[in-house]
Amino acid sequence: LLNNLNFIFDTSSTGGIFIDTATGFSNLFINSGIVSMNVFPNPFANQLNINFELSQDVDVAVELISINGSQTKELLNKTNCKKGSYNYTVAIPQIFAEGNYLLKIKAGNNVIVKKLILKK
Repeated sequence: LLNNLNFIFDTSSTGGIFIDTATGFSNLFINSGIVSMNVFPNPFANQLNINFELSQDVDVAVELISINGSQTKELLNKTNCKKGSYNYTVAIPQIFAEGNYLLKIKAGNNVIVKKLILKK
């Protein structure tokens, strides 16, 4: 179903699911696209800052998904991002209600999911 993809699922509390064999970003992630990633603030209100560093040229897509999957919004879709650091500030549409959300970041063959909280 999801062949050739690496996943990290990160929650904003002490627990979470990390599907890999090491803590933090493993060499598998670093060698296949994303070196580091930071999303803030959390909780957020009307915008998010998304910072990441790439180890090679890859396509990057960022999507905000309500926890029940009823609302989705593509926040970023960049093809052939060059190796280096990127900093984006993205506006969150007003139609999104307060609550828990998932931010899905796909860079090359890597998928990172972060749990976020929207507070208005």
